[in-house]
Amino acid sequence: MAATALESKQYIPRRVVLYVPGSDERKLRKIPTIGADCVVMDCEDGVALSKKEAARSMIHTILQSQEIDFTGKDCSVRFNSVQSGLCEADMQEILSAKFLPSTVHLPKVDSVEHLEWFADKLKLALKDHKDAAKLRLIIFTESAESLLSLPEICRRGVELSRDAPFELDGIVFGSDDYCADIDLGGLKIQSEEGAGMGFTGKQVIHPSQVPVVYAAFSPHPDKVEWAAALVQAFQQYQTEGKGAFTFRGQMIDMPLLLQARNILQIVSHTIR
Repeated sequence: MAATALESKQYIPRRVVLYVPGSDERKLRKIPTIGADCVVMDCEDGVALSKKEAARSMIHTILQSQEIDFTGKDCSVRFNSVQSGLCEADMQEILSAKFLPSTVHLPKVDSVEHLEWFADKLKLALKDHKDAAKLRLIIFTESAESLLSLPEICRRGVELSRDAPFELDGIVFGSDDYCADIDLGGLKIQSEEGAGMGFTGKQVIHPSQVPVVYAAFSPHPDKVEWAAALVQAFQQYQTEGKGAFTFRGQMIDMPLLLQARNILQIVSHTIR
């Protein structure tokens, strides 16, 4: 089996995605102690309109100095939406920092035009980071319009990824059904249902929700054992110079191998 671009792309687990208001320094300082795969410094819903400037300034400072430890976490930033009129200012200030986040989130992507606008503005915002790796982009579908346009948006996102300084890495179906005091039993049921439908993670808005969601989107021990054995068998067959092979009665192809590797990446992912 020949190596491919898909195979070489590192998988980033995002079982739990926690938003921290970019304007709240006290909460930002707690990031190293939060056990979430993906911590998002937020400029959007978590920040009052009067605090938008403070949020982007604070996030810029954190990225510039690297004074907050994101070890074991996807360092992310959520901008305001294109239609808010605030997105360009967010991008210009935050992405002018010496160090960049790994991932950026763009909410309320209702059309292909929103994505194209973002791609153009991102190139300008990253003019001083010409040698930087592509940012991973997560887009949000949060309206009936965006759901109807989702296939076109996804196709265009992949096309833009070829030349734009981002790589489309995920889609969030936004919902505001949750509040800070959400019943954890209901959250557990909904998380497990989401995992069963093929989703890989869930957004949370309070640290108390992290363990429940984390457990629901973590692989079962049986799945971990299967993944480890499959990868070991693949490595053995590669050493022997063999190509396709059968594992536990199933013909193994590259997608299954990548699935196994992603499972092992999740369980080896260190969260502090």
